[in-house]
Amino acid sequence: MVFAARAIAERLGYQPQDIVWNRLPLSFDYGLYQLFLCALAGAELVLPPGEMSAGELARLREGGATVLPLVPALGVTLARLARRDPRPTRVRLLTNTGAALVGADAARVRAAFPGSSLVCMYGMTECKRITIADPDDDLTHPGTVGRALPGTRLFIVNEHGRPQPPGTAGQIVSAGPHVMAGYRNAPEETAHRFGPAPDGDGTAVYTGDTGRIDPDGRLYFLGRSDDIFKHRGWRMSTLELETALLDVPGVRAAATAPPDAAGVLTVWAVTDLAAHEVLRALVERLGAARAPDRCVVLAELPRTAHGKVDRVALRTGGWQR
Repeated sequence: MVFAARAIAERLGYQPQDIVWNRLPLSFDYGLYQLFLCALAGAELVLPPGEMSAGELARLREGGATVLPLVPALGVTLARLARRDPRPTRVRLLTNTGAALVGADAARVRAAFPGSSLVCMYGMTECKRITIADPDDDLTHPGTVGRALPGTRLFIVNEHGRPQPPGTAGQIVSAGPHVMAGYRNAPEETAHRFGPAPDGDGTAVYTGDTGRIDPDGRLYFLGRSDDIFKHRGWRMSTLELETALLDVPGVRAAATAPPDAAGVLTVWAVTDLAAHEVLRALVERLGAARAPDRCVVLAELPRTAHGKVDRVALRTGGWQR
């Protein structure tokens, strides 16, 4: 934890004068590490009481917040509030992890906090953070989640565990002092997730996620292993679909999941458009062969306690429509 906190602090550069406005629960490692980062920098950490309301931006402004740790759902909500209350804030730095903040959503968040920089990151609980991008690096290198942290070794391996050259897609593997020893009293799960590092130096975490590394060492996250699938013979990912959905004017939030047991590919959209209008727009962007079979329009997406889309609730259909 000490190694991870110091490596993240070195890359993010929190300052003693910073005020970090943390809406993330401390049960979420991303939220908890705000405490460690503020302690290392001598910055002030604010844990606003109560639930977020329409007055969140006013409270944030009055509190003098300069750093906002985000997940996409939180960022999009704040961007929506900013359309009603566009007065400037002191926010200089936005960070994001937990899910991709890309395309129209990223543009809306940037517009809500003019003058700020967005830092995209990638990691997992088993080793905390793996990569952190330079501020606004996603603008010149779309899709990047940054370079490996200092002291972290990053690999892309094929199905046999062999390292792949830059530009080749494969499983993301991370090694370094921040990789945990395993899962308590769970030897099978430990053996599945952890193994010898590809370079032979210690233990690595085999993330199960798919990505590629460019010649300059930037990682591009392509999807969770469970989120990559074939549809009508095309290899696709939920990230690709969600990015296309968010490119449709009028779609405020979106979610997808791999095809169900019957092979039906469904997308969910928060929008005033009709479902057939969303599907038509996706055909224009993806082509008929890659477009989903079904669209469900919702008033809002279900969320977990950590602000991520609750795909189990979407799948079971027990959500407000």
